[in-house]
Amino acid sequence: MAKLAEEQKVELALVSDIRSLIKQMQSLASDENTAVTAMARVVADYRNVAKKAGAMSRRGDTVIKNAETIAREVGININTIEGFTELKNLMGMIEKYEAKYQRISKAL
Repeated sequence: MAKLAEEQKVELALVSDIRSLIKQMQSLASDENTAVTAMARVVADYRNVAKKAGAMSRRGDTVIKNAETIAREVGININTIEGFTELKNLMGMIEKYEAKYQRISKAL
C-alpha cells in the first residue's frame, strides 16, 4: 500500500511538471505570435519608408541632374546654388534608408 501511494505521488509530481511545462510552452507560442505580428508591422512600416525614400531618391536624382545641366549651360558653380549641398547630403541619407530596408528584409 505504501509503495502504491509513493508511485501515485511520483506520478502526480510528473503530471504537475508536464502540465506546468505545457502551460509555459503555450505561453511561449503566444509570445512568439505577438513578436512575429509586431515584426511584420515594423517591416511593413519600414517598407513604406523605403518606398517613399526610393521615390524621393529618383526625384532627387532628376533635380540634381537638371541643376547640373543648367549650371553648366549658364556657367555657374553648382555648389553655389542655395540648398544644393544640403540636397546632396540628404540624398546620401535616403540611400541609406533603402539599403537598411534591404538588410532588414534579408535578415527576416
